[in-house]
Amino acid sequence: MKKTLLFLLVLAMTVTAAFAVTVAFSDNNGTALSEEMPGTFSTGAVGGLPLTWTVEISTYGDFSFVLKENGVDAKLSGMQTVASTYEVVISSKLGFSFPYTARVIRNGSTYNGLKFTMGEEFDYLSEFGTVEIVITGNGCTYDLGSVDLSAALAALYPIPEGSVGFVFYDKGEYSDGWRYLEAAPADLKLVNGVPTVDENTPGYDKGEDEFIFGYYRTSADGKNLFVNGDTLYYYLDCTDKEVGTGMRNTELLVNAMGDAAYEQVTGSKTTDLYAAKVCADLVYVDGEGNVIDGWFLPSREELALMFTVLKQKKTGNFPDTYYDDYWSSSEYVMFPNTAWYQYFTDGDTYDGNRDYYFRVRPVRAF
Repeated sequence: MKKTLLFLLVLAMTVTAAFAVTVAFSDNNGTALSEEMPGTFSTGAVGGLPLTWTVEISTYGDFSFVLKENGVDAKLSGMQTVASTYEVVISSKLGFSFPYTARVIRNGSTYNGLKFTMGEEFDYLSEFGTVEIVITGNGCTYDLGSVDLSAALAALYPIPEGSVGFVFYDKGEYSDGWRYLEAAPADLKLVNGVPTVDENTPGYDKGEDEFIFGYYRTSADGKNLFVNGDTLYYYLDCTDKEVGTGMRNTELLVNAMGDAAYEQVTGSKTTDLYAAKVCADLVYVDGEGNVIDGWFLPSREELALMFTVLKQKKTGNFPDTYYDDYWSSSEYVMFPNTAWYQYFTDGDTYDGNRDYYFRVRPVRAF
């Protein structure tokens, strides 16, 4: 019988929603876990107390561990005295240890548990799988045994039905025909002239992997323009940078430049292989033969969120290279010659000339 511990996921986005997944768990004696009630699992008696762990996880990786006795609002009666705080140490078998100070959660004379929050260090611990949890206070030691955190990153980013890539945004409800934003399974590459994000495509490894943003002008000797056909940016008819605008941005760019984005700030040379167009032309066929289209170049803030939620959490299948700049679909409002891109090594965002060659990770809304 599989031993499990329930993690409760709280998405800290526009609205809050809860999800549940299971993570392997066992106590020091190998005692099987018993299900106390839907949503909680107990180790049985540990140090004389029947203890239950639940975990609230924010989308940005903060974990709040709550230790309770016999469920909700139970008094930790097995402790002869109760301090205001307890020391918690989480250690990996590879020697990494992180100390925390846990506060006692009170409701009048009732003690509801102990709570502390993990930050970025969770990323390191989750990579090493099993960790040990020990709580000390008032001369007592409570050894809670080992917890396997290797599946906890999946708890942060649950896979909704229909997903084929990496979901990095959930607005909480369906509106305007979509709820989720997901990054494609891999970076876009051009293989035999065809855009693909399928790493199983023959020749993918050697495919062209960098593209220009492209300049828009109405003639070879004309001025460079925003997508509204003007040298002045106006937010109502130009691209935007906010989350939820990447699809519209891509449509505006492709409608303006069509099959002939100018390759350089001046001159007559054009191409149809520019960042927004290759995303719009992408068709992905999943393992079951389903055709997935509707891809677009992410906006600046969508790209930044992708970096925070995926790349920084070591997920998303991003290449581990030094030169990993990615184009957004957001024009730089001051100059029609530049657009926003992000450096995925450290997350810094810049405006750059539209003839720079950068990586592209398509996004879709569903």
